[in-house]
Amino acid sequence: MTLPNSFAFENVSGYRWSLVGSVDMPAQVPPTGGSLKLTRRNDFRAMFIRRAMREGSLLPAVQITTPGGEMKLLDARVVNVAKAGLNDRPQHADEGPSEYLVISLTFRQIIWTRKGNKKGWTDDWSAGG
Repeated sequence: MTLPNSFAFENVSGYRWSLVGSVDMPAQVPPTGGSLKLTRRNDFRAMFIRRAMREGSLLPAVQITTPGGEMKLLDARVVNVAKAGLNDRPQHADEGPSEYLVISLTFRQIIWTRKGNKKGWTDDWSAGG
């Protein structure tokens, strides 16, 4: 797993979240919505992320910094939070503290900006097709 070594600001309170991690997106995403998995370090922000999942909070904007660039998720929800050990291996509760979390998010729209250039792409799952 490669996490960005930048010192990007992270925030998980309010309506605009900023997270740093590694993103895994499915090859095929149904036209009715999008989803992705974010692997990030397990730290004090985990309790706020789990609370948003439990409450079903709609997050108007989630900015994610990855090794390949940045993405912004619009109208996102946290649908699952799981501990992960080394190499993204799922970790069971009885194995003690975990260094990483895998956060599953759904979203209505994604805007991706690749690192090193200003080119990007956008995809709006509510537009239909």
